[in-house]
Amino acid sequence: MRKFFFVFHLFFIFLLCGLPGCAPDGGSQVSGTVHISESVSFRPLESDALFITARARGSSGPPLAVVKMLGVRFPVKYTIGQDDVMIPGAWFKGDVEIRVILRRSGFINIPTPADLAGRSEGTHPPGARDVDVELTREI
Repeated sequence: MRKFFFVFHLFFIFLLCGLPGCAPDGGSQVSGTVHISESVSFRPLESDALFITARARGSSGPPLAVVKMLGVRFPVKYTIGQDDVMIPGAWFKGDVEIRVILRRSGFINIPTPADLAGRSEGTHPPGARDVDVELTREI
């Protein structure tokens, strides 16, 4: 009976983790600053929503993680990581590209002509800091 409980507990631990050593450490987040390019004439409103997404390198599917901020003043600091993962059981690990969209409508799926977007240069591993994004183009 003891053997059964031991095996059951091991199975439960592996189920939560996937494989030994796969759980992300405390540095499994990316942080930086988002600012609006001086070349863009844009006046933020309190109702604007800033969406920050992290996508795994080469991913064409949904973002790995998403952060939504309302009523921000620029420049704004952000952190995205394990707490923001969209799919239960997924880990914030591996190199990610940071994409940012500022939606005048406040909703990710309702674009307006005044929306802005930007992305990080290249991909970044969890723990990366100073991953700054400049909002430069209207969508």
